[in-house]
This record gives sequence, C-alpha cells and structure tokens, in this order.
Amino acid sequence: MSNFACCIRPAGPVRTKRSWRRLASLVLPTTMLLIMPKCPVCFAGWFAVLAGIGISFTTAWYLRMGIVVLCLLWIGLLLLYLIRRLLFRSTHVDFPRSADLVELKVN
Repeated sequence: MSNFACCIRPAGPVRTKRSWRRLASLVLPTTMLLIMPKCPVCFAGWFAVLAGIGISFTTAWYLRMGIVVLCLLWIGLLLLYLIRRLLFRSTHVDFPRSADLVELKVN
C-alpha cells in the first residue's frame, strides 16, 4: 500500500466520533423545531421563564421565526451534504502492491 495522503484512512474511533457528531447535528435542530411552541405568545412565555426577560409579542414572533429559519437552514445544509456525499462517493481501487506481484510470479 502506498504512503500517499489520499490512501491513508482514519482510524475506527475517529469515524465513529464523526458519525455521532453528524447524527447529533441532525437531531438537535429537529428537536428544537418539535419542542418550540407554535404560538408567539407561548414562545414569549417560554422565553420569560427560561431567560427571565419579558418580551413583546412582535419580538417573540421575530425571534421564533429567526430560530425556525436557522433550524431549517441547518437541516437543509446537512441534508445537502449527505446527498452530495452519497451521489459523489468516490470508489477506492486497490492496486496490487509490488510484493504481491512478485509472489504471484514465484508461485
């Protein structure tokens, strides 16, 4: 096997760590969208309870819409990344090493 940087693959735990990170990056915005109240007044109430600051109806509406847009963009970008990775997956071709060729000639 060659020692070129393109042929060196990361160890197993690194891939596992990346897959968990990728899963968490999809689960977190989805969970936020599911838990978030649909009504701006309810969102203002949640905001007041969690942050300790009272906000107006208009501010609550803008904050809620901003969070929804950010979550949807996050999910959309992650899905685009996953689709691109599936479509343009590179095929790795293993070329025989010179030692393998010598063994074939001897046998």
